[in-house]
Amino acid sequence: MHLRSLHLPWSNQLEGLPERLCNLLNLEYLDLMGCQNLKQLPDSIGKLINMRFLYTNGCHALIHYPQGVRILTSFRQLKGLIARADRNEAKEWSLVDLENLKHLLVLHFKVVGNSIDMAQARKVHLQNIPKIWIFLAGNIQKADINEALDPHKTILDLKFVDDYWMGF
Repeated sequence: MHLRSLHLPWSNQLEGLPERLCNLLNLEYLDLMGCQNLKQLPDSIGKLINMRFLYTNGCHALIHYPQGVRILTSFRQLKGLIARADRNEAKEWSLVDLENLKHLLVLHFKVVGNSIDMAQARKVHLQNIPKIWIFLAGNIQKADINEALDPHKTILDLKFVDDYWMGF
């Protein structure tokens, strides 16, 4: 199948996506915005190598992104991303995984955890992303993110926002 775009916004009955979704190798756009009961993305999401746009903002039950997302390096927009700041669990995406996303134009993400692994976070280079909105959760502070990621150099639109505005 040559499906390139899949729109499922506000599908509140949706709790998960089938693994076979990841067989749609031509999929470029996946909109899950507002799927409030979505608990997880497929572990094999890394097979969607043509993915350019992924929207999960408003997916309140989604607690982490699978690590398979780290190999999807062609993203242009990620909205609703959840990244751990304190450690890299086997199945969870972390701040350091942002360094692989070289083509991003828009990044809206939530940083979760109790502290920042500074050594890992300093490997991340966000300077080439023109629009970044960050929501801080747990014990993560704005000053810690600024120190760790040093995001201010060339970002045109950097905002630290609350969860209501981000749709988390």
